[in-house]
Order: sequence, then structure tokens, then C-alpha cells
Amino acid sequence: MPVLNRHVCCILPVMALLWGCSTDVPANWFALNAEVKVLHEQGRYGEALDVARQALEVAQEQYGPEHRLTASALNNLALLYKLQEHYEEAERCYQEAMAIMADSLGEAHPAMATLANNLAAVYREQEQYTDAEPLFETALAIYESHYGEDDPNVGIALMNLARVYMHTGRFEKAEQLLQRGQAIFEDTFLPNHPYLAAILHSKGELRMVQGHHSDALVLYKDALRIREHVHAPNHPEVLASRAAIEALENE
Repeated sequence: MPVLNRHVCCILPVMALLWGCSTDVPANWFALNAEVKVLHEQGRYGEALDVARQALEVAQEQYGPEHRLTASALNNLALLYKLQEHYEEAERCYQEAMAIMADSLGEAHPAMATLANNLAAVYREQEQYTDAEPLFETALAIYESHYGEDDPNVGIALMNLARVYMHTGRFEKAEQLLQRGQAIFEDTFLPNHPYLAAILHSKGELRMVQGHHSDALVLYKDALRIREHVHAPNHPEVLASRAAIEALENE
């Protein structure tokens, strides 16, 4: 039986946590982070990691280790470590970023929710579900309180928490969260948005672990159609969908 693809990107993190910094971002820092974003979207994670390290150095040199721009650069660097399965480095960067943001903005700020989501994904990919679950729950509560129950950030948090439920056998709860997240995305975005592809892929994984393989195949193909529309052919998310489909078709 095909296994769940743990590395499909379902966290969808904000690439720059710039609350309170929009008027004083140095041009070279902004350019480096823009390059990181482009390379990330192209799936060129190794190159993006090098540029993200440069962005962190610029933030630390120009603004110091406790500045929000440094926290933002740490977030981006951690994401790229995670995507390359350097989990210890990713965890360290996220924890450093959370400490900076908590001191600067407080524990209940949306920036903290984003970072909690991202750190939880590191734990989830290592199957540390008891560590991941409370962080996802915290992120969901902050987003709902700050933005309301129908915001896309809430949809992201729902999808991530649903994947923990899926991996721990709470299929009915996972289904409820994925349905709610999908409704939020469908009301907010056009039909070819990557968030919709991510939640369709997650629903496909849920159908797989429930043994409904024909339903899973339909969902994987729907996700692939969107991903091929928005990503390059060799993008990791495209490859993840293709791999899931191929595994099912070759059963």
C-alpha cells in the first residue's frame, strides 16, 4: 500500500514576517528575501538556502540579533532547512525567531502563530505528534482570534492540525477540519490556487489511510492538475503528487 508523503508542503508559511518593519527594510535585505521567495517557489531549495543565509547576516549586522527582520530571516532559513530535512537546524532557527517575536510583539500576535505553525511542521515530519499538536492548536486559536474564523490563515492551521489527527488515527476529526479548510479556500481563492491543491492532496492522504484508494486517486489527480498549472514540472509539490498517483496506479 502506498505510504503518506510526509514531505509535501502543507505548511505554506509566510516568507517574510515584517510586522512593524515595512518602513525601514534595507534594500539589500529586501532583494535577498525576494530572491529567496522566487527560488523557493521554483523548488531550488539549495540555492535558496545560500541566499537566506546571506539575508540573515545582513539583518544581524544592520539591525542586531533581536530585531524582527532577524526573526523573519530565521523563519525563512528554517523553512529551507526543513524542506531539506535538516530538522535540528530548522528547529533551532524557529525557536530563535519565536523568542525574538515574543519579546517584540507578544505571545498572541499572528507572527507567533505563523512561527508556531512552522515549528510544529518540523515536529510532525519527524512523527513527534505530541509536540506538534499543541503548537498547531495555538496557531489556530491565534488566527481565529485575530482574523476571524473564515480567514485563509485559519484554513492553513486547520489543514495542518488535520494532518496530525490523520497520522494519529482520528480520521473523523481530520475530515471535519479539512472540509472546513477547503470551504475557506474555495470562498477566498480562484480554483487554481496552491492552497487548494495542498488541501486536496491532504484529503487524498486521508482517503488512503482509510482504505478508499479510488477516492484518493481522484483527489491526487485534482491536486496535480492545480500544481502543474502553477508550478514548474520539476517542482517538489508536482513530483509529490505524481509519485502518489503512480504508487496507486501501480498497486
